[in-house]
Amino acid sequence: MNTPGKEHLDKLARALAQAHAAQEVPQFSTGWRTAVMRDIRREASARTAIEVPQLVWRAAVVVVLVSLALVGSLLSWDAGRADADFSALFAEATVSPTILTGAP
Repeated sequence: MNTPGKEHLDKLARALAQAHAAQEVPQFSTGWRTAVMRDIRREASARTAIEVPQLVWRAAVVVVLVSLALVGSLLSWDAGRADADFSALFAEATVSPTILTGAP
């Protein structure tokens, strides 16, 4: 069942579709079309020129973060090895009194 509101909407949609179909296609001159396409190309090339520096900065940020992670992991790895060496030295010093005196 169609309600009165639905019928009005259908009638309006049909009227708008007929009005749209009755419109003539506008005729544009060749010069106007050329100017529009030139503007589109100019705008597209300007947008590409702006995106390249943004890409470089984004890549630089990624390189810095990866470098920091690598340096941090190397420093912590070296610090862990140094702690192990010192702890081994102290363990030997408590076991062998000759290490403390320097005797062979």
